[in-house]
Amino acid sequence: MEAATADRQLVESLSDAKPGKLGKRMMELALDRTGAHHGALFLWDDAAEGLVLDTHLVEGMTVTLPNRVISRGSKGAGVALWTYEQDQPYLVKDTFEDEHYTRYLVDVRSIAAAPIRYQGRPIGVLSV
Repeated sequence: MEAATADRQLVESLSDAKPGKLGKRMMELALDRTGAHHGALFLWDDAAEGLVLDTHLVEGMTVTLPNRVISRGSKGAGVALWTYEQDQPYLVKDTFEDEHYTRYLVDVRSIAAAPIRYQGRPIGVLSV
């Protein structure tokens, strides 16, 4: 019963998010649920032909990287693009040993990334 109540509260908190603030609210909830200190939400942009950083939280602060597009062939495509293209979750236990890890702003030791799916296909990636 407690899990069902928590899930209902989670959905309600996302439903109450103001337009343009949903990404930040999703990140806040993901960080809270995982205990992580950093997180990023990437969304696929057809015009840019890559993943665009929608929301990036570092130690509770929103960090923006304008015009940051992660696409095939770009230097350091990273975990987010791999997760998007493979359409499956990806766990990096040690970033110093992972072939897909790319440093964006600060170094982190581990990453959990998951594709965000809509209508049967990935539309973005959430990573903590």
